[in-house]
Amino acid sequence: GSDTMKRIVIMGAGGRDFHNFNVVYRDDADTEVVAFTAAQIPGIDDRRYPAALAGPRYPQGIPIRPEAELTELISELRKIPHYLDEMIAPDDERAEKIAEHWHTAEFFLYLGRNVGLGVALEGALKLKEVSYIPTDAYAAGEMKHGPIALIDEKTPTVFVVPQDAMYDKTMANLAMIRARKGPVIAVATEGDTEIAKVADDVIYVPRTLEPIYPILTSVPLQL
Repeated sequence: GSDTMKRIVIMGAGGRDFHNFNVVYRDDADTEVVAFTAAQIPGIDDRRYPAALAGPRYPQGIPIRPEAELTELISELRKIPHYLDEMIAPDDERAEKIAEHWHTAEFFLYLGRNVGLGVALEGALKLKEVSYIPTDAYAAGEMKHGPIALIDEKTPTVFVVPQDAMYDKTMANLAMIRARKGPVIAVATEGDTEIAKVADDVIYVPRTLEPIYPILTSVPLQL
């Protein structure tokens, strides 16, 4: 239907609606951002999903953040194409090697905290859609309340662990996986010297502002 085709991201703020479209479309929103990412194609959707993430975080004219913070955020958003140019080739190569190593795994667990949970959910969905390998995704803080029972030496856990406000807590969750000899595939921040010590495989994304990490960390999980 039209809602599926538009894939509208709506955010109520001060009585206004904020819409993000993948194609040009006129609606009754007060503020619109058109993300020229073409129509949806079933399967891997590495253009549309990051665009949907970017939309609500590009709130020109909507009083969500202090002006100085908003200016910095918009400046960082404008760097995203450059970041993607830097990361696509090495991340794609790394993802291919990881896939070659783990393609026989019968199940993948995805974990993330805060907005990283949404990235983990999307990554689990994409692997399930494309490979038909069973996956599941949980909030990392809830892993010891059930999901940890799934961990063994043959079950890879994909951790979304950028160096954000939740980093230390997410690393503590990762340590629980390692204690049970579970293999770890991490999506982490460039320059993180600790993650390579505890993860079997790491795909890095550029260092950025915390609100931008969901956009960048979603890309490796689409490759």
